[in-house]
Amino acid sequence: MNTIPLFRSFLKNKSSILWILLLFGSIAFLLFGNLSSLPVREYDEARNSINALEMAKDHQFMVTHYEGIPDLWNTKPPLMIWCQVLCIYLFGPGEFAIRFPSAFAGLLTCILVFIFCYEYLKNKILGVFSALVLVTLTGYMNFHGTRTGDYDALLTLFTTAACLSYYLHINKNNSGFLLLFFLFLSLSVLTKGVSGLLFLPALFIYTIFKKKLLALFHLREFYVGSITFLFIALGYYLLREKINPGYFDAVFSNELGGRFLNTIENHSGDFLYYISNLIHDRLRFWYLLIPFGILIGFLDKKNSPLSDLTFFATLLVFSFLLIISFSQTKCYWYDIPLFPFFSILISLGLNFIYGFYRNFKKHNNSGIIRIICVLVIMFIFYEPLRTSLKRTLKTNEETWDSQKYEISHFLQSAMKGKYNLDNFYLVHDGFPTHLLFYIRLLNDKGVHFSFKKAVELLPGDRIIAHQQEVFQEIEKNYTTKILFSNKNVIAFQIEGYN
Repeated sequence: MNTIPLFRSFLKNKSSILWILLLFGSIAFLLFGNLSSLPVREYDEARNSINALEMAKDHQFMVTHYEGIPDLWNTKPPLMIWCQVLCIYLFGPGEFAIRFPSAFAGLLTCILVFIFCYEYLKNKILGVFSALVLVTLTGYMNFHGTRTGDYDALLTLFTTAACLSYYLHINKNNSGFLLLFFLFLSLSVLTKGVSGLLFLPALFIYTIFKKKLLALFHLREFYVGSITFLFIALGYYLLREKINPGYFDAVFSNELGGRFLNTIENHSGDFLYYISNLIHDRLRFWYLLIPFGILIGFLDKKNSPLSDLTFFATLLVFSFLLIISFSQTKCYWYDIPLFPFFSILISLGLNFIYGFYRNFKKHNNSGIIRIICVLVIMFIFYEPLRTSLKRTLKTNEETWDSQKYEISHFLQSAMKGKYNLDNFYLVHDGFPTHLLFYIRLLNDKGVHFSFKKAVELLPGDRIIAHQQEVFQEIEKNYTTKILFSNKNVIAFQIEGYN
C-alpha cells in the first residue's frame, strides 16, 4: 500500500466513478448548501470572524488581533484563522468565507473515512455507509461543527487523519504513515492547541496492546516525526510568546489547567454530561446502533482487521470521552472529534445487514429477503437524511434564537443594499462581536456605521436599536422620531432630551 492511496484502486474501476461522484456530490450539497444563509453566530464564530478580518488587513499572521489588540481571550493557534483569511482573499469577506474551511474539512473527513474503508478494509460499502452516517449525525452537521466558522470540524479532520495514520502504521508496519501521523498531529495542535492531543492516551494503550511500543522507539521515523512535531507545534507557541508576551499565561488559564480544573464561562455539567447529550441530541437516531456495531465488529472472525478496527475505534471513543468528562469545563461541541469513529462503529452494523443482501443475491436465494434488507437500510437512513437535508435547506432561525439574531438578519439585508445605514449608530446592550462583523463589512463598503452607547446619544443622531431595554432607556432620556422599522428593529432619530 502506498503511503497516500488517494483513490488508487478506485480510479482503475471506471464504472465506480459515477456513483462515487454522486455520493460525494450529495455529501457536498449537505455540507455547503445555504452555508451563508444564517448570520454569524454569537461568541466563538464571531470572534474568529473578527480575527480573520483583521488578519486579512494587517497581515499579522502570527498573532491574532481583536480591535487592533493582540487577542488573549481567543488563545488558539491560528491555522483555522489562516484558512479563513485565505477564503476571504478567494471569495471576499462574508459568512461563506468564514465557514468554508469547516464545511470543506467535513467533506475531506468523509472522503478520508471512505478511502480508509475502501483501501485498507477493501470494503467500499462500509466506506459509503461511514461517510453517509457522518453527515447525518446531528452534532457534526450543526453549529460549532461543519456549519459554522469554528475550530472543531477542522480539528476533527486532522485528529481523524492522525489516528488512522497511526493505526495504519501499527498494522501495516509502514513508517511513512508514522510520519503522516506526526504531521497531522502538528496540524491538530495548530488548529486547537491541547485539544489536538486528547487521543494520545488511547494511541499509547493501543500500541501496548499490539506489543509495538519497543519497536516504535527503534524507528528513526519516530524521532524525526517527534522533532518535526515539536518544531511546528511548540515552535509556534514559543514564537507567539516572543512576539506577544503574556501569551503563555493566557494559554495556561484558558486551555490547560484553567479549563480542565475549573469551570470557565459557566460551561458546567456533571460527569455524564457528554453521554447524555450524545444519546438525547448529538447522535439522536444513531446511538442505538453503536453497541450493535461494536458487537458485530468484535464477533467478526473471518475479517480480523474489522475486529481490530472495532477495538481501536472503541478505545478512542472511550478514552476521549473519559478525558472530556473529567474536565470541569464542559461545552457540548467538545465531542465532535469522536464523530468519524462513531460513524465507523455505526456502519459496522449497517454493513452486517447489507451482508445478508449480498449473500442472498450471490446465491440467487429469495428475492424477498433481499428486498427486506434494502428496505431496512432505507428505513434506517430515512429520518437522519431527511433531518440533515432539512437543516441544510433551513434559512430561518430556531424559535429560541429568532429574537436574538433579528438584528443580525437586518444587518445582512443592509449588506445586500436593502437598507441605507450610512451615518447611523447601532445601540446594543450585550456581547457585540457578531454585530461588529457586519459593521466592519459595511465600513469596508464605505458606509459610516458604528456602535454608540445610549447614554452618549446627541440630538440629530440616527440610531438602530432592537432590544426592549434599549428602547426603554432611549424613551426615558430622549425625544425621538421613528424613521423606519423591520419587526423589532427600529431606526430612530434623536430630536432632543426629555
